[in-house]
Amino acid sequence: MVHDLLFSEQGIPPKKPVIIAICGKSATGKDTLASWLISMSKVNNIPVNMIVSDTTRPPRIFEEEGVDYNFLTETEFHNKINNDNYLEYSCFNGWFYGTDKTAILQDSINVGVFNLDGISSLAAYQDKFEIVCVYLRCGLIQRLIRSYEREHKFKIEYVRRAHADYCDFKNIKNILRRFPNQFIFDSQRIPIVSMVDHIIWRLKMKNLLPSI
Repeated sequence: MVHDLLFSEQGIPPKKPVIIAICGKSATGKDTLASWLISMSKVNNIPVNMIVSDTTRPPRIFEEEGVDYNFLTETEFHNKINNDNYLEYSCFNGWFYGTDKTAILQDSINVGVFNLDGISSLAAYQDKFEIVCVYLRCGLIQRLIRSYEREHKFKIEYVRRAHADYCDFKNIKNILRRFPNQFIFDSQRIPIVSMVDHIIWRLKMKNLLPSI
């Protein structure tokens, strides 16, 4: 398999690939944080890779193929399941989401946004990957405002998402306990740049940054 950890010639196993797995309710700033992590890592000469997940969900008006997601048909997605291509996959609100194994690079910080089922699945792979779970939280009113500003109109879908998030995230504390390396940020109060600085500093202190 692509991600099997092989021993070096000196008998010392290389560092496990690092995955920064960002999760949170809708409109908490997950994609913004991921973008800033990518940008600031590059500024600091840290090898970084943006994980682009697959989904069967149709693209939103501001999303680009191969940038935000790889948009697949259900047939294409299920073919990849049958071929054991996914590190994790899940169904959320009737749409499938998955992380292809080839999307994770060995010598980079791999940054990705995951739904709650995806985060739960990743917890089982901590023997192969250094998984850093970043949970963003934000007040309901602020999230509704952000959703409106993002698409420039109000949709009943925002209310549906908020209700689904309320139900789905009731167990978030128990999920987070499964990750020794974790961050919890209030994105309404903490600036994005401060989050990024803290994450990079912690990775450095724990010797999780890849070799430059």
